[in-house]
Amino acid sequence: IPTASWIATLEALREGKCDIIPMLNATEERQQFINFTTAYVTTPTALVSLKKEPQDIKTLSDLNGKTLAVTNGYRFQEIISRDYPDITLILVDSERDALELVSQGHVHAMLGSLLLVIQQVEQLQLSDLLITGIPDLYDQLRVGVNKHNPVLRQIMEKVVQAIDNT
Repeated sequence: IPTASWIATLEALREGKCDIIPMLNATEERQQFINFTTAYVTTPTALVSLKKEPQDIKTLSDLNGKTLAVTNGYRFQEIISRDYPDITLILVDSERDALELVSQGHVHAMLGSLLLVIQQVEQLQLSDLLITGIPDLYDQLRVGVNKHNPVLRQIMEKVVQAIDNT
């Protein structure tokens, strides 16, 4: 089912309006209402900033005292708030919105999944952006299943186990 934002997607699963989310990271909060399969994709995350800015944003610590756009409800929100309190978080509905804020100069950087960032930058033709850093945060993507459907989680686990990772 289509949703307007990542938060709306999570709420649809929580409320039983949908049964699965095919790609998401496990977090403590999500484990309260989601059963997860084992991870089937591991991918790095990326920091993105403007090409014309000095390229001093290579790590999350480089953003202390600066603004960082992240998608509302993504696990990054929790990590940044907890581990990097000197970064000002700007919450947006999507990685696309975050990239556009960087491109418009409204924030210093955005943090997102490397795979999605590359796809979105190309699709949106944001040639003024540059991946400036790969933080030590990796997405471990899993299938998430509403906790009220343990049989479906078992089925999805078998599907994940059948994926050839070579």
